[in-house]
Amino acid sequence: MTRRRPARLPRPLASVVTWAAGLLRQRQVKEEQEALVESTLELAHDRLLLIQAILDSVDAAIVGYDQDGEVILENATAHVLAARAGVQLARPGQGGRAHFYYEDRVTPVPADQRVTVRAQRGEAVAPQTYWLGPAEDQVAVMASARQIHRRNGARLGAVVVGWDVTDIVEAVRVRDEFLSTVSHELRTPLTSIIGYHELIADELEPDDRISAMLEIAQRNARVLLSRVCQLLQVSEADAVSIRPRCVDVSSLLSDALVEHAASASEAGIELISKVASPVKAHVDPDAWAQVVDNVVSNALKYTPEGGRVEVVLEECGDAFTLCVADTGIGMSRAERDRAFERFYRSTAARDRAIQGLGVGLSITRQLIDAHGGDVTLSSTPNRGTVVTVRVPRQPTR
Repeated sequence: MTRRRPARLPRPLASVVTWAAGLLRQRQVKEEQEALVESTLELAHDRLLLIQAILDSVDAAIVGYDQDGEVILENATAHVLAARAGVQLARPGQGGRAHFYYEDRVTPVPADQRVTVRAQRGEAVAPQTYWLGPAEDQVAVMASARQIHRRNGARLGAVVVGWDVTDIVEAVRVRDEFLSTVSHELRTPLTSIIGYHELIADELEPDDRISAMLEIAQRNARVLLSRVCQLLQVSEADAVSIRPRCVDVSSLLSDALVEHAASASEAGIELISKVASPVKAHVDPDAWAQVVDNVVSNALKYTPEGGRVEVVLEECGDAFTLCVADTGIGMSRAERDRAFERFYRSTAARDRAIQGLGVGLSITRQLIDAHGGDVTLSSTPNRGTVVTVRVPRQPTR
């Protein structure tokens, strides 16, 4: 049986059918592409809505700029703070009188130094506190700026973030005022108590039992007075003044170590000193004595019985260094990072009930900074701590 071949369309008609099929296919592809674009745009729009909702829910001012300095995103908090400061987010360096001040709350920040302006011109700005608003209605804002770059290094834009830290700043101010007031109120009666103790000791007939009790009272009164003076120093951190003069720092160090030798002996700690002599430098002798006392007493406090504290003083070109190393309990990395914070005490110090206010290293850095020097700390848990103080021999300020 012979199979019949399908009938062929005439050539002109076949061409029309092919052309129509092609058009249909193109239309289908176009519809698919339009659907994809529409879906992509809808997804992008949804994401923008989500990003904006996130920005508006964050308790911080956020402004984003593109590479040309145009605003591409901002939140409600940013508009509120900009209005308070009297600046515009799009043109932050323009306009009339702005209420944008440095930390002293009265010195205006020049227009070209405002965070948003610096961000627009491509600068990264480290966190810094500013005061925004007129004198009678100011808020403190911790502001910073970060530049954004593509993978190839091309600059994409910048983001400025500002946090309202008014409550924190005010809390610190109230705390410092409280410490200053309490310290002043305590220092006068304590000084009187110590003075009268000395008068009583002079008037009493020799009596070992009474003399011993009076000596304990005097020692504890002096310790308390020392703590009060430390609190005063911390509360007046911005008013540090030193009077450098040429002194033999090695001689002063040796005299200070004599006083610590008795404490080290009582605690069963070996106190070793390697002091180059003479080492002369322009320092404030009282401040230097306090630095030595803070660093050495810290080493003794945190070193258990049977341990060792080594004190080394040597010249290093146009500077001298004091290195105090102990075999004490040491610090973790997190504790090292906070060691110079005011009132910070490590967990080990609290657990072992080691006495102190947590201000010794803070005051030490404060005094060394005033001399143009620096102080560093390295430590390993259960192995010990090394504090190194470096001070220029000639005044730098």
